[in-house]
Amino acid sequence: MTIHTGVKEKTRKRTEFRKIKPLSDPELVKICEEKIVPAIKDLQSPDLAARSSAVGSILKLVTDVKSRKLFLREQIVKILLDQTLKHSNLETKADGWCILKSIAQEEDTDFCVHLSRMGILETIDPTLKLLIETIESHNRADSKPTQAQRDLVWNLTTTIVDLLSLLSGSHDEVVDEISKFPIVLNFLFGLLMTKSTPLQVQLGVLSCLVTLTEDNKAIVEQIMESDNWFKTLIFIKDSNQTKAIYACRILHNIFATLQWFDYNTPAKDMSDAMLIPVLTKHLADITNDEINGQIPSSSGNDLQIALETIALVATTLQEAIEHCNHNEKGFVESADGCAAEDTDIEVEKDVIPGENDDERIDADMEMVTGYETDHEDEIKNEGSTLDHLVHNATPEILRIFQTKKNISDSLKGHALAALNNISWVISNIDDSSTYSASLQKFRASLAQEIWDQVIRPSLKSDTDDIELAPLITGLAWAVARSVKGAIKLVPKEEEEIIRLYQVSRDAENNFTNKETRKEEEDVFQGLGVKCIGILGNLAREPAEISLNRSIGKFLVTIPLLAPEAPLADVVESLNQIFDIYSDNRFSFDEPVFWGEKLYEPLEESLPKVKKMAKSIDKRKYAELRTRADESIFNLGRFLAYKKKEKKNKKS
Repeated sequence: MTIHTGVKEKTRKRTEFRKIKPLSDPELVKICEEKIVPAIKDLQSPDLAARSSAVGSILKLVTDVKSRKLFLREQIVKILLDQTLKHSNLETKADGWCILKSIAQEEDTDFCVHLSRMGILETIDPTLKLLIETIESHNRADSKPTQAQRDLVWNLTTTIVDLLSLLSGSHDEVVDEISKFPIVLNFLFGLLMTKSTPLQVQLGVLSCLVTLTEDNKAIVEQIMESDNWFKTLIFIKDSNQTKAIYACRILHNIFATLQWFDYNTPAKDMSDAMLIPVLTKHLADITNDEINGQIPSSSGNDLQIALETIALVATTLQEAIEHCNHNEKGFVESADGCAAEDTDIEVEKDVIPGENDDERIDADMEMVTGYETDHEDEIKNEGSTLDHLVHNATPEILRIFQTKKNISDSLKGHALAALNNISWVISNIDDSSTYSASLQKFRASLAQEIWDQVIRPSLKSDTDDIELAPLITGLAWAVARSVKGAIKLVPKEEEEIIRLYQVSRDAENNFTNKETRKEEEDVFQGLGVKCIGILGNLAREPAEISLNRSIGKFLVTIPLLAPEAPLADVVESLNQIFDIYSDNRFSFDEPVFWGEKLYEPLEESLPKVKKMAKSIDKRKYAELRTRADESIFNLGRFLAYKKKEKKNKKS
């Protein structure tokens, strides 16, 4: 099979034979003459010993950037593809693949794309066939290969699997090419189904399949066409071995790609619900080993895969709930219907109603605050993915934070991400009759436990750590939202969050190229927005009046700071204010909203925020501009509603 057009091949040939400029750096000249050129010369030697010696030298040298670039400059990839990998000697062939894999590991992903375009998969194809035949022959009863022969085959197999993993994780273009070579999956699943395959090779194969099956419908469909392959994954998942973690990740990728959810799976129990108990058990085993000081060398990677998979399951569950909830009408959708096409809304003229428009004002306010759904499609709790995430996974993830040593900050970051995703799923499910009371109660106690064990200690000790803070605040926002702010705080704990917001502002002010940052990051996932989201949820009914006062007075200062305050912060603060003070029946409406005169600064901020929003290019920052216009639109209606409330109360 040929993957290049004639034009591309001509282009590549011109590149290959292009005259290379002489090196000008004396240091590079010396390295090239003394190490690079001799090693390449020996690699092409007819003498096996010379070739083996060259391989050892090259493998050491390619870890150094200067030496590796010199090898690439001296066309080592072409030499490997044209000579070494086509050599009749299996040991030489294995050495060539080992060198290529080592270079791919050290280089960035563009190198793998380059290999793909050079036809690396056509080169791998005959090697895979050779390995399949050799492994099968070694497993025959009448075959008696030496240990050296077995080692050579398994070493080459490991190298090829590792290279396939690197290719799979490089670029969609490369994965698309891999899907056109059915022998790749035949080879990988053949290894999983062969009893003699060493455990480390199996783990490498599973890791490769994790990458291959991620958002890749072509690969997933090929797997599902073979009943034996899918059954093999289920068998490994139930094996009670570490490799079950990787099988769970592959199965999740398959379920997500095929959109097999709890409510629509074509086969009984074939959804993410079957994976969480397995992952939770392995989390417990790994955590126990960490606590007892029995730390396998690979446990960190295993734990990371388990936590990542749980986080992905939670994200997919959220998508599934949104998919099946046909009655949901989001806040943005509602506002879009009112804001029409023109985002330059004249609030003063079009939004502020007259005194006799009470019914219109009531309807507008319902639109502003009424974005929660009144009904969720039926969710079966017991044995569901949600049930397993809340009752099984979350308590086990919390145990990771109870281990005072041995768990790296990186792994704790993955644990935070998993807790965050689970909490966000819970926060988006209402208290309808289909959501069991027992799960709601457990949810509340669990939210407080997460706050006490994870969030509070981090807020006290790491509020100046801008790297960790977004993870902690994201989790805190999700947890507070999941229980509608019903978190028991210690005195003045909200001040820690307000201080963290100020830290985020200082960091933003120190960032010299703000425009670049806006383009590279989602401004609504910023640290400042998350702090505002936490505070807004903590201030909601039935919050204590003193807590609501402290937070309310802070929130109204943010719109007043426009245009100095980031627009995303302004938008989030307004949305939180709408939710907190939308109902005059709340205990803090009179003593805080009116008693602390929060109406006046909001009214004063309206023209400032409107002017700031108009300065945002709607083509370049579409979401920011749209959400800002919606908040301005709703601020006018909110002020009119509160004024009407006050008037009716007096009369």
